[in-house]
Amino acid sequence: MNKNMEVDKNTNMDYSAAGAASEGATQQDRQDIFAEFAGTDSALSQALQDYDTMRQEKHKALTDTMRRSLCEQLNGEFQPCEWVAIIKQATLHGWMKFYALDEPKPQQSQQRPLTAEEEYTRLFDETFGSITQ
Repeated sequence: MNKNMEVDKNTNMDYSAAGAASEGATQQDRQDIFAEFAGTDSALSQALQDYDTMRQEKHKALTDTMRRSLCEQLNGEFQPCEWVAIIKQATLHGWMKFYALDEPKPQQSQQRPLTAEEEYTRLFDETFGSITQ
């Protein structure tokens, strides 16, 4: 039993040391992961900083591991042309992670709906074949 207590004390000490180390990190240190990910893209860098600030205001500050994970999520799940919009959407809604855009993707062209006449012609051609053949 005494042995278990020593393990618990050591575990608590480890957590305390980790907490103290993370408290000593400056705002600049925290931003390095996002800055490295954004590179020279100032819009992406600003969006990531705004997201980080939002998380701090919600008292859900990001750890370095979480920052890396979010960067990996952006890189793996989304197109670079979407990154800024996705981050801004998450910041606006106060989300804890990134989700697909609510609106169409930036480089996606939207097809206009068919008019009633065009739809009728399409259905007629599908059913009976094109008359102009």
